[in-house]
Amino acid sequence: MPDGCIEIVFHFADSFSRLSDGTEVRQPRTLVVGQTTGPTVLRPGSSVRAVGIRLLPWGGTALLQIPICELTDRFLPIGELLPQFEALGEQLAAAPAHEWTRIAFSHLTKCLPVEPTGTLTTELVRAIVGSGGRVTVRELASTVHATTRSVERVMRRDIGLSPLLFARIVRVQKAIGRMRYSPQRRLGRIAIDCGYYDQAHFCRDFRQLSGMTPTQFAAADSGLTQAFAYGATQ
Repeated sequence: MPDGCIEIVFHFADSFSRLSDGTEVRQPRTLVVGQTTGPTVLRPGSSVRAVGIRLLPWGGTALLQIPICELTDRFLPIGELLPQFEALGEQLAAAPAHEWTRIAFSHLTKCLPVEPTGTLTTELVRAIVGSGGRVTVRELASTVHATTRSVERVMRRDIGLSPLLFARIVRVQKAIGRMRYSPQRRLGRIAIDCGYYDQAHFCRDFRQLSGMTPTQFAAADSGLTQAFAYGATQ
């Protein structure tokens, strides 16, 4: 389900298939996954050996140097966007798994500029994440001393999502962390803790982003989603 970030994925065995509108589409062996606005259903192959790199929300625009809104809900071969990363894929494929993180970070530090600080994009993302997604566009604009129109424009250009949708994703991700680490806590309590009006409001947002209810999600093997949940390590 959406996590508010762009991912780079390398498949060294069978690539995954993406199920969409009743059809099954085989993914490229190396791909860039843009921001997603709804659930993605994946089917693994018979053999899985893969590396996924999740960038910080503003990492996509720093790395790609294009308006990130062009990638929203798109899954593109890495060669179309980052041909220099094909060599990284070859290095990772030849290395043992315990070396993958070191190799990936070494390559990324050569490609990425120093982490931006104090930019409008980073300030907006940190304000939204820091609030747990409980912030309005007007409040964001006041926080960063900008207009609401500027906030909307910058978020769509550099993050690929509207500020309100990004905030919804952050809030649902926070709820996933609460559900995982406090399974005994009632959904109504989690909903209130995460800033929803009531449990119905929470379930409606959760279903729109995940394709299932919170109860169904908790009972299922959520696989990759758990690995990419904001609250997974908190």
